[in-house]
Amino acid sequence: MNSISENTIISESLAIVLAKQGKIDKAVDMYKKLSLRNPEKNRYFADRIKELTTIKDY
Repeated sequence: MNSISENTIISESLAIVLAKQGKIDKAVDMYKKLSLRNPEKNRYFADRIKELTTIKDY
């Protein structure tokens, strides 16, 4: 299973680390959860997700 469990720490820093480690799916999942928790930063997180999915598709 590639999704993050409910008891996992969710942070932007961890999403960045995951992305740098090549764990793009986990990073995207974390950004989606961050977006839900922080709707005021929705656009920012959507941009990060778009960047990561572009890298993944490369």
